[in-house]
Amino acid sequence: MVFRMKITNRYITLIWIIAVLCFSLGCSTCVTRNVDSLSQGELTAELEFRECGTYAGYSVAIYTTETGPIKRGEGEKEPFKAVYRSENRPEFDVLPISIGWIGDKVLLIRQQSRAGLDDHVHELMVIKAENKFMDVRIEYEPVPVLWE
Repeated sequence: MVFRMKITNRYITLIWIIAVLCFSLGCSTCVTRNVDSLSQGELTAELEFRECGTYAGYSVAIYTTETGPIKRGEGEKEPFKAVYRSENRPEFDVLPISIGWIGDKVLLIRQQSRAGLDDHVHELMVIKAENKFMDVRIEYEPVPVLWE
């Protein structure tokens, strides 16, 4: 179960302005780094870190050996995404996201993310957290708050 937090019009406007600035400054030059890749039979889960313009964050992709890794522009195939502004990104000794297979077609995503407006601004904001993707059940620890 994913909890949804309503964001006021002020925050929606701010996010819209940031998105417009990001695209106008050439956000197409993103840098992606594979952080972890775990296979279980035909399935592979990949944790990636991506910096794109003024945003940075983590995503998890799940794919089969038949389909292969997702390609640039196929973000809809990532069942989990969490972001923060690049300038607010702290340097981590320990990653705020980890993945692990905990059963047959069951993936666990552990994440330290922002649960409320009063939380520290350096924490990740989960923007996508699906509970099922393809034939894989996805569990979260703790249950994330989904920011729209």
